[in-house]
Amino acid sequence: MAKSGKSSIGNIFVWILMGLLIAGLAGFGATSFGSGNPAVVSVGQRDVDMNRYYRAAAETFRNLQSQGVEITASTPEGQQVLEQVRGALIRDAAVENEALELGISVGDGNVAERIRVIGAFQGMDGQFDRAAYEAALRRIGMTVNEFEDNVRSETIRNLLRISVTNGASM
Repeated sequence: MAKSGKSSIGNIFVWILMGLLIAGLAGFGATSFGSGNPAVVSVGQRDVDMNRYYRAAAETFRNLQSQGVEITASTPEGQQVLEQVRGALIRDAAVENEALELGISVGDGNVAERIRVIGAFQGMDGQFDRAAYEAALRRIGMTVNEFEDNVRSETIRNLLRISVTNGASM
């Protein structure tokens, strides 16, 4: 009987430890692994997530390869390219953060107009084709909202750059 009492106390203790371990790991996963895309860099209120960084790096390497330059991310030259991509993303995030602080925004109509004129999203008749738009975004691993946010951010950055350039030249 004494063994049975010790065994049941031992089992209860083990189950309590298991429960605490599971709760601890669940809490860790909820804040770390389950958080989606962690920010590679943050500038003020703007975050650059891993997907944005990956897409920018992949596009840069594709552009270099189309020019006949064979560089991979594992080479020292590739590491320099990745540093340049990070620098460009930090610069863009800083401009976007400044636009947020200044209250500069671009309306949905302006974003829609910019998207409608992109050749990859036009059908045979030269008009915007929603199906082609969504298919092209799926191929590059973006959602419609992500792409529209990127177009909005790019438009805002360009507005700020033009404003600063024109102000500086005066």
